[in-house]
Formats: sequence, structure tokens, C-alpha cells
Amino acid sequence: MIESFYWHDDTLEESDDIQRIRAWRGGPGSLWVNLHAPSDEELEAILTDVFDFHPLCVEDCRHASKYPKVDVI
Repeated sequence: MIESFYWHDDTLEESDDIQRIRAWRGGPGSLWVNLHAPSDEELEAILTDVFDFHPLCVEDCRHASKYPKVDVI
């Protein structure tokens, strides 16, 4: 479940619509997004489409690991 809140000009708005959340992200107010046991589609929509997370980061969010990842350069 997606739950989002947007605070701007002393007004608090609430929505679960991805398009509205995407529009709020670019606005001058403050955006808060809660994800309560999101489906894979919801997680993909928020993290990739709205917040531009890299696909590997989204995959890490889906599958918790007890071992840290290290990239050797």
C-alpha cells in the first residue's frame, strides 16, 4: 500500500496516485511517502518511476541480505 503526504503553503494533501506523487516530487513543498508491504508493482512504480532508483537498488530493496555489498574498483 502506498500512502503519501504533501505539505505546501500550510496545506496538507494525501494521495496514493503515482502521477500525483510524481508531480509533488518536483514541487516546492515537502513530500513524505510510506510503503506498507508494497507489491512488486508498487515498489517499482515508486522507486524507479518516481524517485529514479537504479534497478539494482530496487532489487536490493526487494530482497534483504545480511551481508554488505562491496564493489572493488
